[in-house]
Amino acid sequence: MEVYFSGARIGTDSAGATCVERGLVLVHDTTRTLVPLLMTGAAPTLVNDSTMRARIWLHCRPGNTYDVNLRTGAPTRIR
Repeated sequence: MEVYFSGARIGTDSAGATCVERGLVLVHDTTRTLVPLLMTGAAPTLVNDSTMRARIWLHCRPGNTYDVNLRTGAPTRIR
């Protein structure tokens, strides 16, 4: 299993500074699974063999934290 950034958008904070917010894709052999509706500005962290953790970003600021199922790509908000 590999995790890549995929796609990007330019975010702008309240002071007008910009950043790059990217989507995530899970790759296992020849299967690619996009993580839906989760754009981030930081690399996710591995929780265990079936879960990674990522923070959603909006306007260049990290927000809620999500656990992402590495088999299905489904994100679940934890905070």
